[in-house]
Amino acid sequence: MNTLKQLYGVKGKIYGIQGGYRGFHDFEQFPPIELSPELVQNIHHEGGTVLGSSRGGFDIEKIVTFLKEKNVNQLYVIGGDGTHRGAFKIHEGCMERVSFSL
Repeated sequence: MNTLKQLYGVKGKIYGIQGGYRGFHDFEQFPPIELSPELVQNIHHEGGTVLGSSRGGFDIEKIVTFLKEKNVNQLYVIGGDGTHRGAFKIHEGCMERVSFSL
């Protein structure tokens, strides 16, 4: 969060999505967390992950709809090969939506 603001100049709010890809649509169990300097200042002393992780829950339509409705213009993912394959599918899904709306 600090790096996004300080080094990359990201303005506005930064949210962490809990529960992996499921967090894009299961808001009751995994509500998004607004990341703030206070929240992350001692995060490196914690074990595991503050956001949690999950296998499954990848629903491209729900994820792309979330990104569009929330006007998200940058998405950063943290994870392994499967997570990054999912991120590429999200990219493709977003590009398809853009091409249909032109």
